[in-house]
Amino acid sequence: MIQLWFNKLEHMDKTMEQMVIRSDYMWFILLMLQSRRIREPFNQLPPRHVVPLRKFVPLNVYEEVLILNEPHMIYVKRKSLDDILKVKKKRTATTSCSSLDQFD
Repeated sequence: MIQLWFNKLEHMDKTMEQMVIRSDYMWFILLMLQSRRIREPFNQLPPRHVVPLRKFVPLNVYEEVLILNEPHMIYVKRKSLDDILKVKKKRTATTSCSSLDQFD
């Protein structure tokens, strides 16, 4: 059944909206596969028109898949606003041409 979903998603590359929707579905299918259980609606044929994931997957299924994948999640330490501003100041102080940086 998943192969039918992949076949359907493979052709969703005509617009940016389709590609975003496709990416969301692929991400969610990957999470399901990591939890080793295919849940609704992916245990059924894909619909003729694929809508955004949040409008299609039942909330309880979405939450269950995320919870089961919690051990697989990698959280990246986000930079503080101060760190971002420091990097921005450093970038504005340097030249944009790397060949000119050697003369500083």
